[in-house]
Amino acid sequence: MFIWLLPFVLAASAIASVSFCADDSKSLCVDVSADAATSKYIFNVTSTATGWAGVGLGKPSMTDVPVVIGWSDSKGNSMQSTRYSPGHGPPQVAPKELVSMIKADAPSRVAEGVAFSFGVSFSDIATVLGVMPDGNTPVDFIYAHTDKLPTQRDSLNSPISFHSERDMFQLVLPSMPQAAPASVTFCSDQSQSLCALVFADAASSSYIFAVASTHTGWAGIGLGTKTMVKAPLVVGWADSKGNAVQSTRMAGGYGMPVPVTGSLTNQIHPLDAYPGISGAISFAFQISYTDIQSVLGVMPDGRTAIDFIYGYTDKPPTTRDSSDSAISFHSEKGLFSLVLPAPASRAAGATMSNARGAGESATTATVSAQQTSNPTKNSSTSQASSVATSAAS
Repeated sequence: MFIWLLPFVLAASAIASVSFCADDSKSLCVDVSADAATSKYIFNVTSTATGWAGVGLGKPSMTDVPVVIGWSDSKGNSMQSTRYSPGHGPPQVAPKELVSMIKADAPSRVAEGVAFSFGVSFSDIATVLGVMPDGNTPVDFIYAHTDKLPTQRDSLNSPISFHSERDMFQLVLPSMPQAAPASVTFCSDQSQSLCALVFADAASSSYIFAVASTHTGWAGIGLGTKTMVKAPLVVGWADSKGNAVQSTRMAGGYGMPVPVTGSLTNQIHPLDAYPGISGAISFAFQISYTDIQSVLGVMPDGRTAIDFIYGYTDKPPTTRDSSDSAISFHSEKGLFSLVLPAPASRAAGATMSNARGAGESATTATVSAQQTSNPTKNSSTSQASSVATSAAS
């Protein structure tokens, strides 16, 4: 039985959060979440105080600490001011560099008390807090509030009164969540005679290709081409023990592709296994970001359609335990194109292990593939439509 488990879908929730409240009356509460969709840590602060409330980030005292303070203006809209406290005195308006790293949300109507939120990007969080959140290490914070409003409540630079309450707390912030890899997949027909998955894997700085087929002979794909002539081909089959065999090949013309040596074999690296796909034939390989343009003839950019070909048969190779075995002529072949995602960065968090998760996919785009019959049979051409699923990054 053939199983194709799409291994590149998004987790149902990409946000992990932690929270703190100063007391049962919630005189001040802070909620912090790591949001994969925006690549930011989101801080939400609420207080029952009628003056101002604030939090200091990454330190257990007011000395040398970034502080974010909020209150309501004369129209009841939220005000938020990023400040810096050099010591035990009124916090000063923060330098531009710090303000640029702490992004305030748009002002909103506040029914009562104080409420504001801000975001710090994954790339800036260690600078702001002085430590990189890892899901294990407690991070220091301070808080303060009062019922006395700033003297110029409609100005973000207003002086503020001394706090009436203050203290420190710690939170173990979640580590940066990993965004699901941007991925595309192709299936030659509804019976999934041959399917190919491609995604950009930040952890290995490479593109991962996984191929599966219901056929029992061999199956393969050609990379960056509409024809098999002088094109890089990767062919796979099962050996006499049922293990995957993979062979990188090239054909000088319309004949049997032969194993290659040299630079191409150094650029296309077989993977021992790829959990999440299975079939009579299944195999996977990777191509580094630095080699992908050389192999495909074009650099994937998330916009440009790249050509591929495929072929398969139920007739096994003559020496199935050898990757250099002669192979028979394909019984079916075709061509397709995919818009491959641009290389995923480590900051985006896309990883191979993350690609094997489960959940709901984000975006679907239809890819039309032209399937052409074996030229030794009666000439016929049919259009096969496949669904390429692309996860957001």
